[in-house]
Amino acid sequence: MPTKNLRILSFEDRLLYDPDLLPAGSLLWLLRDHQEYLLPDRLFVGWRGESKTGRLAWPARTLMSLLVLRHSESWQTRKGATEKADNDKTWRAALRLSWEETPPKEKSLREF
Repeated sequence: MPTKNLRILSFEDRLLYDPDLLPAGSLLWLLRDHQEYLLPDRLFVGWRGESKTGRLAWPARTLMSLLVLRHSESWQTRKGATEKADNDKTWRAALRLSWEETPPKEKSLREF
């Protein structure tokens, strides 16, 4: 499956990179600004998003970031995590999702 291309963040999405939105040093800030270091490519070798055929798959970093956020809050369900990612601007910023982008569904998170 090819990897889904997330939309390039535009000027309207500047709120996602507002320095006051996420406190420096927080988990949300780390996921937004240093995702490549926390979740290197070698962790996702073999993820089905690397294939050239099939439907689009979410980038593994986005799914792993959502799992990390899910477990950062105690007793958060997969469905609850996807709903929070859809409604909470701090989680959207940490996942690097634009405002028009819908977050991964619970099934995508479960299969990952």
